Amino acid sequence: MKQITVDQEKYNIEEPTKAQLITELKEAIQELKAIEQGTKQARPLTDLLNEL
Repeated sequence: MKQITVDQEKYNIEEPTKAQLITELKEAIQELKAIEQGTKQARPLTDLLNEL
């Protein structure tokens, strides 16, 4: 198997702060509640997987 190395400095990926994570989790929970209540429609699974 061939090993691939990546220059991490090239991509400048910052880790989210604790506050950012909490905000994103709160937004996700609000969106889930809206879907459960029927005020918002869920996206198809294929769309979610294509984002990754």
